[in-house]
Amino acid sequence: MMTFADTLPELTNIFLDFKDELAVMRPILVNRDLNGRIRLIIDEKWENSEHQQATLTLIAIKMFEKLGAHTYPVEQSLLFEPDIQDFLERELSFPLEGTSDVFVLDRVVVEGNWSQISPVNPSVPRTVFFSIKGGVGRSTALAATAWALAEQGKSVLVLDLDLESPGLSSALLPSDRRPLFGITDWLVEDLVNNGDTVLHNMLAQSALSHNGEILVVPAHGRIPGEYVAKLGRVWMPKMDSNGMRESWAERLRRLLDALESLWQPDVILIDSRAGIDEVASACITELSASTILLFAHRVLPQRSESYLQKLCFRVFETN
Repeated sequence: MMTFADTLPELTNIFLDFKDELAVMRPILVNRDLNGRIRLIIDEKWENSEHQQATLTLIAIKMFEKLGAHTYPVEQSLLFEPDIQDFLERELSFPLEGTSDVFVLDRVVVEGNWSQISPVNPSVPRTVFFSIKGGVGRSTALAATAWALAEQGKSVLVLDLDLESPGLSSALLPSDRRPLFGITDWLVEDLVNNGDTVLHNMLAQSALSHNGEILVVPAHGRIPGEYVAKLGRVWMPKMDSNGMRESWAERLRRLLDALESLWQPDVILIDSRAGIDEVASACITELSASTILLFAHRVLPQRSESYLQKLCFRVFETN
């Protein structure tokens, strides 16, 4: 029985069976749609080549035989693009393991891309606090790390990116010190080119530190407003006047760059959403972090002080 998890390994075997015939047609794109069904995208210059068409038809037949419900009928399984290289550069993709110059375009409802990591930010070090599950002390450790670094005289910018379950900003900021706006507000306003109107009013300084400063950008502002309605829009991509598409993760990175430029911190600490989530994907792979800290268990109270000292040293010194 063929299931979703078997499709790419089986497709790899098919490509290996035809590797000599396909060599001249590369790159080849594997388009896996929202339902998990697979088609191939080939450069259109091969569409009218009798020899190449014969090879592609054999591959399409083999795909239909092996992949079953996870592919299209033979006559619908091939798509042709006028400039395959340009098409590939515009799409999110990952290499098909075990092959050469074959790439998978995975069409999913969400846009998280765990396969490509953006270059490390060259200026201010960015550290992401991440956990597979909640309740393991991730946000607590981040708050303590921010305090310890600030006590050393550092300026620490903290982002609460646990948008669906914000709590870090509450630990660092009492309600009367919250800024007017937060990250969700900017992401929604940016969609209508209104982000600059809230940018200067989405940060507040925590009173916990006396030597340095802890600058907190909360998930939401002082008055959450229609928070669920906002959350339903923060993941939206943005189209500019020239028709260029900017993913929500790229918009989030643009926000972080703007905050860094505006406030000039010494270090940036980012509290990620737990789990295999859109926010986690952006935080780990697309915000140019130099350090990712994975939390998997709760810190025992008797070890907290030495643990946090070591953690703070790692966060700042390794950057």
